[in-house]
Amino acid sequence: MNEVLPQEIADKMGAFLSDYSNVKPYLFIQVINQEKHAEELERHIYRNHYELAITCHIDVSHIVGLPATITVTHEMVELLGIDEDQIIDDAISNAPGFRPAKAYALPDLMRELAGEEIGDGIPMIILTNRDKRYGAGVVFYPGLLAKISDETGVNLLLIPSSVHEFICIPECEGMDYDDINLLIAETNRGIVAENEILSDRLFRYDRESDEIRPV
Repeated sequence: MNEVLPQEIADKMGAFLSDYSNVKPYLFIQVINQEKHAEELERHIYRNHYELAITCHIDVSHIVGLPATITVTHEMVELLGIDEDQIIDDAISNAPGFRPAKAYALPDLMRELAGEEIGDGIPMIILTNRDKRYGAGVVFYPGLLAKISDETGVNLLLIPSSVHEFICIPECEGMDYDDINLLIAETNRGIVAENEILSDRLFRYDRESDEIRPV
């Protein structure tokens, strides 16, 4: 959001952004690839998670009068006088209520396009947000993966489809992780826009440690 705002809206925006009690309910997160967004990340606060960057955003649609968001910068944090980690923690906690997670069954056609590497008969779901845009961050929503893992009774494999979603499948014996990683990399090179690539490798949610790590 870089356009010049009318003075009345600019004044409302300034008052809104100067008080953290106003800002906090409108915080949410997104996830992008650190290397591919290195330049913009120099200005923005984020939390490092391997090659992923969990970024923090503010929805200002209620002020502007149309869909609009602001990415939280180091300068904004200084003006608010709030610790960066606190803002990111609040954004992660707040996001499920403000940008609810959605789970969709992966259509059979997409399974066929993905090939047999993932395995027939294994349930596959797309994890994203309500808007289906920049929804990959839902995997960091507190309790979401734990709930899915409890339902399946096993660890979960997370395929970084793009910045918009992860594909989630239960981990099964005999899976060829090298083949899945190759599939991810080939899909990224052939289908996904460069700035929407999230990662070239598979992640695992470990239900015992409640952590997401690369496989």
